Amino acid sequence: FLIVYFKLPLLAALFIASPWILWQVWAFVAPGLYKKERKMAGPFVLSTAGLFILGGCFAYFVAFRFGLAFLLGIGMNFTSGAKIKPVVSIVSYFDLFVNVMLGIGVTFELPVLIFFLTMLRVVTPGFLIEHSRYAILAITVLAAFITPTPDIVNLLIFAVPMILLYFIGVFAGYLLVLSREGRRFSWHIPLIILSVRMVTGVTVGC
Repeated sequence: FLIVYFKLPLLAALFIASPWILWQVWAFVAPGLYKKERKMAGPFVLSTAGLFILGGCFAYFVAFRFGLAFLLGIGMNFTSGAKIKPVVSIVSYFDLFVNVMLGIGVTFELPVLIFFLTMLRVVTPGFLIEHSRYAILAITVLAAFITPTPDIVNLLIFAVPMILLYFIGVFAGYLLVLSREGRRFSWHIPLIILSVRMVTGVTVGC
């Protein structure tokens, strides 16, 4: 039980100290980089740590909470005719909590990984979009391994955010390619489309 009780403060310390840990990692790698690449220290630390913390928040407030409630609800339905109440032991609870928090926290780093692969010219945004169906399949399989249970609800809770993060990473890589080519992204086009859809939605709602 002592190991179980130590897991929570260690997990909290990992999330709180993640910006400092990533800064130390960058400080170790920075001497081997060019001066232009060293300027990315701030964005790298902020984006990586921010996504890791955001993943932890999503795991705590959404995935773990609703996933566990769904599983307990299934248990209650199966035992509704008997005097049996599903109970989660403290050891199983903390093991599941730690696995979900760390698993989702790491998977939220997907945009950073895609961005750096694009920066190193390993992949291109066009290649990633063209093969996005395989990426979605791989993400679904990975989510099935991360998900503690085989039900479709928990699978979707894990898979949908990862798919969205994949396309966010592709978009970030696309912005990088435009920057290399001396071009800029036309932000006014999606803003106009978004504004039109919002106005249309409000009109239909009224």
